[in-house]
Amino acid sequence: MNRYFLAAVAALAACGGTSALTNPGQSSSCSVTLSGGVTGTFDCKPATTVWSSTDNQSGFTFSVPQTGSGPQITVAVGMTGEPHSGTYSNSTAGVSGGATVQTGSGSTAQYWFATAGSGGSQGTFSLVFSSVSNAVTGASGKVYQGEGTLDATMPAATGSGAAVTLHATF
Repeated sequence: MNRYFLAAVAALAACGGTSALTNPGQSSSCSVTLSGGVTGTFDCKPATTVWSSTDNQSGFTFSVPQTGSGPQITVAVGMTGEPHSGTYSNSTAGVSGGATVQTGSGSTAQYWFATAGSGGSQGTFSLVFSSVSNAVTGASGKVYQGEGTLDATMPAATGSGAAVTLHATF
C-alpha cells in the first residue's frame, strides 16, 4: 500500500502545468467517518488522485495523522490505467492497496485493515469516483480532481476488537 502512496506523492510533486485549481490533484473537501470498533468523524483533506505515465498506474490517497486519542487513518488505493468515473474495489482486477486504521502505539497499538493485492485480501473496500476531471499534465503523469466516496469494512488485524466501518466523501 505504501508504494502507491509514495507514487501518488511523487507524481503530485513532479506534475507541473497550469490550472484554475488552487491545488491540482487535491480534493476541495474530504470527510471520513468511522463506526464500530473505532468511532468519529475526521477531516481527511486533501484526498489526492494521480496517474503515472511511466507505469500506467493510478493512485488515490489520503491520510489522517494520529493525535491524542484519535486514530491514524491511511488510505492508498492503486489501479491500472488512468482513473475514471466508476467503481474500484478489492475484488477488481488490477486494484491493490486499501485502508488502515491504527489506535495506540507500541504494545497497545491495534490495527484494522481492508486490503487487496498480491499479498492477499482482508476486509472489503469500494472506491467510487462520481467524477474525475481537471487533469493537469506533468512530465511523468497527471493529477486530477476526483470526487466520490470510499467505503471499507475492516476486521481487527490485532487484538479481538470489533470491525471498523469507514465511509469517506471527497
